[in-house]
Amino acid sequence: MISLNENHLFYLNKDYVINKESFEVHFQQEEISLTPKEFSMIALFLEYQNKVFSREHLINTVWGFNVSIEDRTIDSHVRNLREKLRKSGFPADNYLQTVWGIGYKWQKSIDSDG
Repeated sequence: MISLNENHLFYLNKDYVINKESFEVHFQQEEISLTPKEFSMIALFLEYQNKVFSREHLINTVWGFNVSIEDRTIDSHVRNLREKLRKSGFPADNYLQTVWGIGYKWQKSIDSDG
């Protein structure tokens, strides 16, 4: 279950913490280095778990309106984000899901550990 405390820390579970003030992500007390765009994407996914985000919505939310980038830029950032999470030992494939033909979502876990 995700929770937010007064320090702007999101706890996905006991091992996974994201700090929205310092732009840091930790898994099992080790920092995962993310780009600002990757961080913005994962923060959005975690804040709205199970919500499907279209590529267009991610572009507008993370990059802003009136930018000229291709939809595949989102795919590249999601691929990089998954790889960084996997390298840290986090089971990214269980959470960061592709919704074919639409976009991406963070699958909320059905167990109490996240």
